[in-house]
Amino acid sequence: MSGPLQFLNHSDPGRLATRQSKGLHEAKSSKVKHLSVHTSQKTSPVACFDLPFVVPTKNAMMYNKRAADPVRPDLTGLLVKNKNLLAELRNLQNKLLIKETSLQEMKNELESYKENNVQQSFQIMSLKDDIKDLEELIASLTRIKSLKNTNIQNLERGNWDLTERIIELENRLRVHLFEREKAERKAGLLEKKLAGTDGFTPYMNMKGQEDPLDSFMKKRTEGLQQEILTLTQRLQQLPRHSEEAAREPSQMQDRCREQKRALKRLEGKTAVNDFFQESLDLDRNKENSGTKNSWTDEHGKMSRQLEKDNEEQTLLNIQQNLQIATTQRLEEKIQKLQKQLSDLKLSNKSMKIQLTRVNVLKNKTIEKLRQSLTRVEAMKGKAVMKTDNLKTTLDSAKEEARGDKEKVHQLLDTGTPAEFCTAKGTLDKVPGQKHELSDFRETIMKMLGFNMRTADKEIINHLRLIIQDYEASNKSKIASDCETGQDNK
Repeated sequence: MSGPLQFLNHSDPGRLATRQSKGLHEAKSSKVKHLSVHTSQKTSPVACFDLPFVVPTKNAMMYNKRAADPVRPDLTGLLVKNKNLLAELRNLQNKLLIKETSLQEMKNELESYKENNVQQSFQIMSLKDDIKDLEELIASLTRIKSLKNTNIQNLERGNWDLTERIIELENRLRVHLFEREKAERKAGLLEKKLAGTDGFTPYMNMKGQEDPLDSFMKKRTEGLQQEILTLTQRLQQLPRHSEEAAREPSQMQDRCREQKRALKRLEGKTAVNDFFQESLDLDRNKENSGTKNSWTDEHGKMSRQLEKDNEEQTLLNIQQNLQIATTQRLEEKIQKLQKQLSDLKLSNKSMKIQLTRVNVLKNKTIEKLRQSLTRVEAMKGKAVMKTDNLKTTLDSAKEEARGDKEKVHQLLDTGTPAEFCTAKGTLDKVPGQKHELSDFRETIMKMLGFNMRTADKEIINHLRLIIQDYEASNKSKIASDCETGQDNK
């Protein structure tokens, strides 16, 4: 009996106790039938579970007489034992049914727990991936921000250099304007001197000589004065057209060339005037020779001064035009830099907004992870509690099985040869029961999701956890039912 019973002990101690009690009950019932009917027929375990008490139906009166007969005093004790064993078997069957239902419920709960754990693991993985993406975004944003800060610093330096350059150009413009005013003053003085030269004409005609040369000289002086006036007007109009000259440097160059040509013409005219003046000086009297020479010298000096002033004025105009062009270019560069600064400021603001959003998302994900971790810890605590409850229930079931084994051993010690025969019959049925137990083990392993190669200890530990949890729930239910029953009473 040690081999099959050992396998039963490893597979299910509660089931073993029920099988042993069932075999003893069959032995007792077969003994009763042997005593009453004097036949050695073997009974099936199904009949043992279905029939609460075996009594011959043909001759009830004879059975009662034999029961009352003092010759057979052990029969009443056996009947009482049989009743007790049947009650215990029914209780064990009810417990087994309750445990099977509890096992199914625990299996469903375990499957739900497994699914929840898988979902939570997937959620945790997705949250970790989101955190990695957010960290990469934050790193890229910080890099972009640093690059933009460097660009802003470079632009500010360039803007500072440009402002310094503009200040220098403005100072130069002021100096050139001051020099221009000086040149204009000199031109005014020269014009006054030329106007004073008109007083020499009556002195030249003191003797009342009206030569054609005098008339020709008067005309030439008038023409020269008109040309000087036109040149002064042009000099006055030059600041008005400075902007146009900056945009059209080629035209300014042409004008400068024209002015140079006009100056050359003036030089030629002055040379002609000098020639005519010399001829007049030769023709006229010796008395007027000194005055004429002084006048010609002054006239030549004035013409040379005018040429120098005109050249200086043209150079000043050219410099002013170049400075205006450079200032315009610098202003355009400053405007471009200001636009770039405004764009960079807007982009910096947008990047700050994105950083705030990323930080908010990061905080939310961290909170979700913490909540999920707390939930997982709570689930683990519940699972630990359930395992503890299942362990306690298994221990109680083991104790009950041990008590049943002791009862069986006591019955075997007090048993008769007929009972041993029935026990042998039950042992003959053990291989079939072993096959049933192996089938039951396979079904349980399939239901729990284990492999066929897994050890019995692991399966038993898992079943202990499930049974403890179920028994704890049943105890709470039974306590509530008892309280309700007492309240009803």
